[in-house]
Amino acid sequence: MILKKLIFALRIALALTVVIIFSFSLKNGEESTDQSNWVAQQMQAVTDFIEDTTGIEVNVRKVGHFSEFAVLGTEAILLYIFNRRYEFSRLFNVFAIGLTTAVCDESIQLFVPDRSGQIKDVGIDMLGFVCGALLTSGIYYLIMFIKKRNLNKRERSKEWKILRQNILMIGLMWRKASQKNL
Repeated sequence: MILKKLIFALRIALALTVVIIFSFSLKNGEESTDQSNWVAQQMQAVTDFIEDTTGIEVNVRKVGHFSEFAVLGTEAILLYIFNRRYEFSRLFNVFAIGLTTAVCDESIQLFVPDRSGQIKDVGIDMLGFVCGALLTSGIYYLIMFIKKRNLNKRERSKEWKILRQNILMIGLMWRKASQKNL
């Protein structure tokens, strides 16, 4: 029941992330530039070593593309993992979600004033998606490996405990047998 709720929540999160990505793409060039400049100014306020924010807004946009799609990749791969149907076609669907969203995102920008959809941005989007998916799956499988290893340790310690008990029993039996013989 909890797993079904988790999967449902991930689906909602994935849909909301796509909506957020598309909402950023629907902003015209001036709004998008203002937003990027604001982020660049906040970065400058936090880090004193950035003296001039000119040109940083372009990098802010690229990092924004990468980050949005890293979140999308994380959500998509978690859906794949928690659905527990490990088939190649389903894994292909995970990456199809990322590619379709990236292409649609850039296509939307073609119709927004003062914006342009770029193939390079599709590549940045997919790089973010793949990095998010790989990082998340790596962390997940590392946790599973550690859990399995700890479980094996517990099982081994139970086996050792039983072995020690058996050795003690044999020792007690040996002592009793040797006392009877004396």
